Amino acid sequence: MAGAIGVCIAAISYTTNLINNNKTRRTEIVRDILDSHHSYEDVRISNEVFEEMEYENWDDFLKKYAHGDKEAYRKFIFIWVYHDRLGYLLKEGYVTPDTLFNLGGYSVLFLWGKYEPIDVEMKRVFGESYLPYVKYLALEMVKVKKRREPGYVIPEQFSKYLTS
Repeated sequence: MAGAIGVCIAAISYTTNLINNNKTRRTEIVRDILDSHHSYEDVRISNEVFEEMEYENWDDFLKKYAHGDKEAYRKFIFIWVYHDRLGYLLKEGYVTPDTLFNLGGYSVLFLWGKYEPIDVEMKRVFGESYLPYVKYLALEMVKVKKRREPGYVIPEQFSKYLTS
């Protein structure tokens, strides 16, 4: 009987440690998100990508940025990859949609809203697995925004991907 009680106590202790380690790991991930993309330079780069880069279509984007202004293209990729990583963390359950939204993850709405046609073309050229989590993150952030602001009208570039 004492042996069975000891095994139960050990199992409970092990489970408690797993839960605490998981919470600690999630806290570390959120801290890393906050630490990794908050410098003045990062904000400046984001603003350039959101506000200053303009294109008419995929060919124009390639001509202006991928084959032209390489520095602007690197900034675009830097921001795109950052948001792809956030989407991955969200998809794998390391963070919740509300946590990311509260930490500024909604910025992907501007990014993906502006560059959705580029994402479609990148997938056509490089395959569906090329940086797949930006779209996922954007759609999840739209859901959070709609839940928090019931009057929010979902833009067409998002609504065509949402079933409800």
